[in-house]
Amino acid sequence: MIVDKTDRTTNIGGDAVQPKLVLHAGPGKTGTSAIQKWLTDNKDLLKNDGYDYPEPSVPGTFAGNASELIQILLAPPDVSDVDMAPELDKILASYRNDLAQSRCSTLILSNELFSSVNRNRLHLLKERIAPLFALDVILVVREPYGWLWSAWGQCVKRLGEADPFIPFLERAVGFYEQAYATVLDIFDPVTLIPYSRDALLFDMAKAMGLDPVLYQTEAASVQTINRSMTADELEILRRINRINGNPSISQRISDYLIEQSPDAVTEMVIDPGAIALIQKCCGPVLTRLRKSIPNLDMPRAGTISDENERPIVIGLDAMEYIATVIQSDDSVRHHLVRLHQMLSSEIPQSNYDDLIPPDFDPVIYLLLNQDVLNAGVDPTEHFISYGKAHGRPYKRPRRAKAPSHLSDNGPDIMPEVTEKPPAFGRERVISLPERWNEVMQHFARR
Repeated sequence: MIVDKTDRTTNIGGDAVQPKLVLHAGPGKTGTSAIQKWLTDNKDLLKNDGYDYPEPSVPGTFAGNASELIQILLAPPDVSDVDMAPELDKILASYRNDLAQSRCSTLILSNELFSSVNRNRLHLLKERIAPLFALDVILVVREPYGWLWSAWGQCVKRLGEADPFIPFLERAVGFYEQAYATVLDIFDPVTLIPYSRDALLFDMAKAMGLDPVLYQTEAASVQTINRSMTADELEILRRINRINGNPSISQRISDYLIEQSPDAVTEMVIDPGAIALIQKCCGPVLTRLRKSIPNLDMPRAGTISDENERPIVIGLDAMEYIATVIQSDDSVRHHLVRLHQMLSSEIPQSNYDDLIPPDFDPVIYLLLNQDVLNAGVDPTEHFISYGKAHGRPYKRPRRAKAPSHLSDNGPDIMPEVTEKPPAFGRERVISLPERWNEVMQHFARR
């Protein structure tokens, strides 16, 4: 529900005027970067209208401008309210003093992490704000499927998340209720804005009592800020995370992909089971939100075809960059050296006669059996001496499920490798860059 704000001031002692604090509490993945860029771009115009939007501590990141306050609120659990209250009073007093020096009457704080603060500390924040500011809280509301899908994508590109969407959803579905229910329980009133790419900044301006035309919200809405990853990009990054386990790598690669294709069209894969789980877990908070935003509906299943039917498409330049990033990282250099050794030559089929199937591919065998790759064992020798008898996969059937030993429970038990088997006849050498695209495509289809 969008509420047109009128000037609201409170007299203290009959003389002083209590300033306003507009607190945009996110949550994340609801256009917060776009809102913060728009506020930053219009900070001078805002100041002329009596609104002070302090610049973020790291300009240009659009990560919010209340990092010091957030740092206090997200302190370790063993920090008591008694210890936290003086710290909150100090930072809030500094905000009040800075606002007075700016000759503005309204302070704007925007940070998506406010919605991540636990209930007790939000209540404490509300208590400490009350003597200093008249508080307006703004939340942007997004339907839960899109919010959780976007949160999963953020974790893939920033935090090294390697799980597919459904396992992530099972762990994270409760965060949606936490992001909204806690804020709604603590603060009253709360202005709710429906998430919309086209109308978000318009609605934000109206909620703050600003003229959307004067603040050029329509033009600003055309810009894409911190876009989400495409489904193809997420699948590539997820596989990279699973191989390397290093968030800094996926972060660098995702930044490059976004920079190269800032306007790429993003999409979601709609899963009926996920919709049912979300409806079950988020039903109560959705009922509350729909009282103000009736059309808060989740997408219909089948909107997008099964991801297994879609090829993974990543440009060659991006693949080259991915290879460069991984090669430049010392923590995975040893992995690439081993990979190079495994792919550096081909073994003539004639050396094994009938010991291996005619369609055996050592590259695919390594990609389907990463414990063999990690052990540094020759794939053909491993298949002959162990893999064949134990039914290890050596070719990729169409839409096959991952073999059991590649499940999240870890590899199956195999004989410990004490030394690398002797190499067999080598006919030619293939450099890693020549075959890198093929390798990455195999990983992407796993």
